[in-house]
Amino acid sequence: MLNHALIVEDDEVTLFLTQTVIEKSRFVKMTDVATDGLEAYRFLCEHKTDVVFLDISLPVMTGLELLEKCRTQPGINVPFIVLSSTDREAELAEKGEYPQVIMHLRKPLSTADMEQVKNAVLTHKRVS
Repeated sequence: MLNHALIVEDDEVTLFLTQTVIEKSRFVKMTDVATDGLEAYRFLCEHKTDVVFLDISLPVMTGLELLEKCRTQPGINVPFIVLSSTDREAELAEKGEYPQVIMHLRKPLSTADMEQVKNAVLTHKRVS
C-alpha cells in the first residue's frame, strides 16, 4: 500500500471518477488534487508523493511541461501514470523522453486499471 498519490486533472467529472477508483482500490491511503500543472509542480516540490496520476491537457502548465520540469528537478523522483483521452497524448508521453512515466492509461480510470497500476508502481519501486 502506498501512502500518498497526487491526481492532476482539471475536469471535475474525470477527477471524481479517478479519485473514486483510487480510493476504492485501497492501494493508496491518501490522495491530493491539483487542477493544473503549475499547482502540481509546486505540490511535488513541497510534499513526498508515491505516485502521480497525470492528465496531459491541463491549463497553466500542460502535463508534458510538468513532466519536463520534474525531470530536471533533482528533488522530484516520483513515478507518473499518464491518463489521457486521445492516442496522440499517449504517443507524446510515451516517446521515451520522460523516464518517470511508468504507464499510460486511457480515461476514465477503471478498477481493472488499478491492478495494472499496482503492479507497475510496485515493480518500479523495487527497481529504483
